Amino acid sequence: MVTYSDDPEPRRLIAISSIAELKIHRLVPALIRALTDQQDAIPEAAARALGILTRQDFGRDARKWSDWWETKGSKRLL
Repeated sequence: MVTYSDDPEPRRLIAISSIAELKIHRLVPALIRALTDQQDAIPEAAARALGILTRQDFGRDARKWSDWWETKGSKRLL
């Protein structure tokens, strides 16, 4: 749902917020993909959720998030 651009934006924002609130670390890759969304609110919400889940701050830079996830994050959080 987070990465489905055909879903309504409010629904996607609720999903992103829920992922962060419930600490669903396995969905970090989906949040990283959401950083490249065309609607401004989605990448912004995804970046906030990623920060909450990981305690990292790479802003909206999907490449930095992906690199971090591949080298450190997935081992530490899963």
